[in-house]
Amino acid sequence: VGFGSTEFIVFRAKNGLTTSDFVYYLVCSPIVREYAIKSMVGSSGRQRVQTNVIQDLEINFPSLPEQFKIANVLKLLD
Repeated sequence: VGFGSTEFIVFRAKNGLTTSDFVYYLVCSPIVREYAIKSMVGSSGRQRVQTNVIQDLEINFPSLPEQFKIANVLKLLD
């Protein structure tokens, strides 16, 4: 069973800069979600996040060791 859409925005880690788990938890956080929700356009039933708005979002990432620690704690809570 699966689903699909033409409305996906893909986030991925960059080698040497971020970890996949940290990026996942960051995207799920209010820092990204609330920013994305505020940028939605379109009719009420078909609103979508503007990709260029997300591309302009600047986030200071902690060091890789800190990202691993943060993500590991959040994974334990999940």
